[in-house]
Amino acid sequence: MKYFQAFLLLSLLFFASCSIQQEIFLDASGGGEYTGTFRVSQDMADYLEELASLTTSSSEEFTLFETDKIKEDLEKDQSGVHVTAVTVDDPNTLRVALTFDSLESLLESQEAQAAKIIRFTELADGSKKVHIRLDRENYEHLDALFSEEQKIVMDIFGPKENEGLSEEEYLEMMSYALGEQGSDLLRASIIETRVKVKGTLLDQKGGVREGDTVVFRIPLLRFLLLDEILEYQLTFR
Repeated sequence: MKYFQAFLLLSLLFFASCSIQQEIFLDASGGGEYTGTFRVSQDMADYLEELASLTTSSSEEFTLFETDKIKEDLEKDQSGVHVTAVTVDDPNTLRVALTFDSLESLLESQEAQAAKIIRFTELADGSKKVHIRLDRENYEHLDALFSEEQKIVMDIFGPKENEGLSEEEYLEMMSYALGEQGSDLLRASIIETRVKVKGTLLDQKGGVREGDTVVFRIPLLRFLLLDEILEYQLTFR
């Protein structure tokens, strides 16, 4: 039951009707706080419960989010990352909060750090720069961070397996995997990340500035295909 739920949940979070909102508060040292909120539509929750009923005992209570398991996975081998909360605000909404000593510590693999997926640097004038770049060249290092369940999902739906597919071909495949509404759900799925800095925001790339906050909205389809470079940055003092 746990494996089945994990597989469905990860599939859902990556590929279907789920709202993903993240907030990061970043200080001058590169450390800070992270909050992530994952909301699943009621239609999709009902659909997953129906699927689960086909493979599990009727006496087992269906739940989308196993908070203890999620907290355990987040804390496992994560030096410099401290989980402060994993809560279910309502049956379809998961909230995760943690602190981190550095942005690089969110990618605990030395390979991922070497790949420069996330870089935090101090410039000559004393300002701080955060640079994030993800493409097919460095994706393999990010892939190494996934759990076994996540790897199953990403191996099927991620950029390595589907290299060379056009967007139309990929969406057709997703319609087959997720049902008639699969491609529409995927097109509408956005990962929204709000980064607030402690100091003065000087510049940004790839997002929208709102005061001392930069809002990055990443279409999920672009992440899954990586048919173009995903690059984002901000500079603050």
